[in-house]
Amino acid sequence: MTLGERKIRILMAIIDDYIKNAEPVGSSTIVKKYDMGVSPATIRNEMADLEGLGLLMQPHTSAGRIPSEKAYRLYVNELMKQKQVGNAPIADIGGVLRTKLDDPDELIREIARIVSKNTHYAAIVTKSQIRKSTIRYIQLINIDENSVLLVLVINKDIVKNHIFKANASIAQEELDIISKILNKNFTNHSIQEINIELIKKVGAELGEYKNILAPILEVIAGTIKAIDKPDCSVSGMNNILDFPEFSNLDKARDMMKFLDESEGIFKILNQYPNDSGKIRVRIGSESGFSQIDQCSIVSGSYNINDSMYGTIAVIGPIRMDYLNAVALLENLIRQVNRL
Repeated sequence: MTLGERKIRILMAIIDDYIKNAEPVGSSTIVKKYDMGVSPATIRNEMADLEGLGLLMQPHTSAGRIPSEKAYRLYVNELMKQKQVGNAPIADIGGVLRTKLDDPDELIREIARIVSKNTHYAAIVTKSQIRKSTIRYIQLINIDENSVLLVLVINKDIVKNHIFKANASIAQEELDIISKILNKNFTNHSIQEINIELIKKVGAELGEYKNILAPILEVIAGTIKAIDKPDCSVSGMNNILDFPEFSNLDKARDMMKFLDESEGIFKILNQYPNDSGKIRVRIGSESGFSQIDQCSIVSGSYNINDSMYGTIAVIGPIRMDYLNAVALLENLIRQVNRL
């Protein structure tokens, strides 16, 4: 779509003003706040033309105009190029995030918290593992006559504890021997590498205690699968409710429920899993889900040392401050990719 310079300036002014104030913008506002160098009548005529092109809407007969989804799409695709995106101010968070690299769940929670705090919108961060988690250490501890505590260290320092019932009482000295056998055979193995041949070998070494192997493997498999499964973290959901667009409680409830259920979000955010660094913007109905058709999503993919990847997303009203959201995500993803 080709617009004249004056129409572009007027459209940019209306979009910027509506993003800031959430109020329909009239010609008098444009005259007072923006130096267009033309009469109010000329501005009204230009606004009427923009409405005819589907770029502006008039919510009420006596009201000013508001941008349409089509206008925001033009703004994101073309008009933002005329502005300096630059780097949104965000602290160097690499040091903070490096302390959480060994706990992927805590890492994505911290990233989501940083994004929501700096944008004042909601944030969603997804993660998937490329390298499968491995067993680093196993320790069995006697709790009482038939209860055994399994201490499992995954990767570098993810520690998981699980109590299970043994078929018979096992003294701590015997549990130490069993732990030694398990560590000798399973250390640095992923769950996929523990095949039937290895299980038979370990069972033979355990001898009379081989019956304890089944519950241990069940706990190990469940723990590692939980760590490696795709997951997401959401932060700042209440930020969205602060915007007047979501004053309708039924609409807000549908939106919150959708964002709380990860299946739809994964469908949206994982469309471009190998698109690291490129920012994607979905405006309103472009998401394909009616529950969030009053929201826009700005997202980008990250990849940490080819071991963990996912998507970082900002979710806010359609009149989102796209310039700031895009700049902040570009800055943040660069820092995350350097971890």
